[in-house]
Amino acid sequence: MFFKKLSIYKLTKPLVVDLAKLDELLEEAQFQECHPTQAEANGWERPLGKHGSMFIHSIKDFTMICFKRQEKIMPGAAITERLNKKADDIEERESRKLTRKERTQLKEDIIFEILPKALTKSSLLYAYIDHNNGYIFIDSSSSKKCEQLLSCLRETIGSVPVVPLATASIPSFLMSTWLITQEAPGRFEFSDNCILKEPSDSSDSAKFKGHNILTDEINSLLSAGMMVIECGFSYFERIDFVIDEQLVIKKLSFSDLISEQAQDAEDAVEQFDIDFSIMTLEIESLVAYLVKSFGGLADFGKEADEQTEITGLSEKCTIGN
Repeated sequence: MFFKKLSIYKLTKPLVVDLAKLDELLEEAQFQECHPTQAEANGWERPLGKHGSMFIHSIKDFTMICFKRQEKIMPGAAITERLNKKADDIEERESRKLTRKERTQLKEDIIFEILPKALTKSSLLYAYIDHNNGYIFIDSSSSKKCEQLLSCLRETIGSVPVVPLATASIPSFLMSTWLITQEAPGRFEFSDNCILKEPSDSSDSAKFKGHNILTDEINSLLSAGMMVIECGFSYFERIDFVIDEQLVIKKLSFSDLISEQAQDAEDAVEQFDIDFSIMTLEIESLVAYLVKSFGGLADFGKEADEQTEITGLSEKCTIGN
């Protein structure tokens, strides 16, 4: 399986724990179905699903993990309709208006009442640890989903000192400069989409998709003060992607040349291993060049200290081979 999105987190301290211990900790915190009165449940799943027995899957310096989340489906409109009906009945019966506190409590009672009957929706989120380079890669562009996974990992192993990837140069400024000069770094080629935004007005933006972005029109907008907040690139004609101002990668796709290397597996496990091996090496190369192109890694010193303070990292457990 190949990731389609990429949120990149940099480890600010080396993580070193026996992989067997990591597997044991994840198994202890494995996913359990929602109880009737639970609104949601989180935990760890086997990366290979029914084809595997372990809660990690490692190849060389890379370790795959899989986070599972389950939520009860409770349509807001249905809850509001039931709330209004019950509130109207009470107000008519008692000849008075309910207070805000009473309406809040009534809503909570309704949710608790329908929870056992609500349907559930489950999702899997894959991530892998790059032990050698000190990264955690998550197959999502949603900061909320990434933080759910990382929070669960912190609770499971006790310490995950990471910060979102940041570089010495400001991505938006640098990508704007590349477009104005129409010169991307050597291994990158511009693709056909970008989003520009006016820094002083969050609602003023210009989107270009399926469009030659090396045009006078876009150059004029950039010269007038707009900045690039997303831009599409091709890396060595092997990987296409869109990267935003936070260095989050979207629309990640691998060329047919790479996909062809992943064919002819004999079973699901071998296919997973082939995909995982190819993907991690390609992403390792891409991210190394990406960081270099954006001026190298930022100084994580202060940010890392703040992250440690926020999460209460105890250095209880570290991950590595």
